[in-house]
Amino acid sequence: MVNYLLLQDYAEENLKLASYDMTDIVSKIKALKEGYDHLNNFSFKERQDLAESVGNLMVRCLELGAMLRWDPDKTFNPTETRNIIECYQKMGHEIQRFSDLYSEQSDNPQLRDSLGNLMGYCNGMMEGLEVSEYQTLTSILVSNENQLREQNPY
Repeated sequence: MVNYLLLQDYAEENLKLASYDMTDIVSKIKALKEGYDHLNNFSFKERQDLAESVGNLMVRCLELGAMLRWDPDKTFNPTETRNIIECYQKMGHEIQRFSDLYSEQSDNPQLRDSLGNLMGYCNGMMEGLEVSEYQTLTSILVSNENQLREQNPY
């Protein structure tokens, strides 16, 4: 199993490196929606590109977890399905649910479940694509860090 806490810590460090406002949950939800919309650009045959986009969604989930101070290993809700299309459809529903729940009440206990479900669907897609989730997420986080360091060398 992937150590999501370690990866979330890395994602949080990248947010700090970017001087990201850790209270701006709404912008991060918007980025999550945009990332999901980006998945529409792929054929489900472009496995590596699709896996990277799903990985980017998972990184957004980890960032949200860090911003909300949630332990991702306790938040994560695994899914039984590894069907890529089914996970994709459920992800869209769950992103909307998370957004709606947050706009209604930011401390709604269902919010954590929703984020955990979304993480589970990302995980299910990665497994359905038969790619290493840990390797994909680590690669994205390292790439993000390198880009941030190039933009802010000091």
